[in-house]
Amino acid sequence: MAGLRCDARHFPFVIGRSPSAQCRVEEQGVWEQHLRIVLDRERGCVLSVQPEAIASVNGEVVREAVLRNGDIISIGASQIRFLLGPTHHRSLRLREWLTWLGLVFLCLGQVALIYWLLG
Repeated sequence: MAGLRCDARHFPFVIGRSPSAQCRVEEQGVWEQHLRIVLDRERGCVLSVQPEAIASVNGEVVREAVLRNGDIISIGASQIRFLLGPTHHRSLRLREWLTWLGLVFLCLGQVALIYWLLG
């Protein structure tokens, strides 16, 4: 199963052997619903291990852990790398042009006002 990629589009995100798991891992030592990842607004992505299962994050056995980009999750005989997806930004080119255009008109208006007041 090397190279398998699972994208978490909905939370909670379940990893395990079960057909209902969003990421199926059928390696030795993996339970039906081995672990669950939930999205917490304050802490971020939180991994919680089912009571009967064993998992480690970066080599440390955990029951619950806050995940960071690049963490290695070990369950059974498999390892999973937790990665945040790339962000896609909208183009701000139009806003930038409008801002510069507004500044040009503001400067021209100030120059015209100065000539009008002095003349």
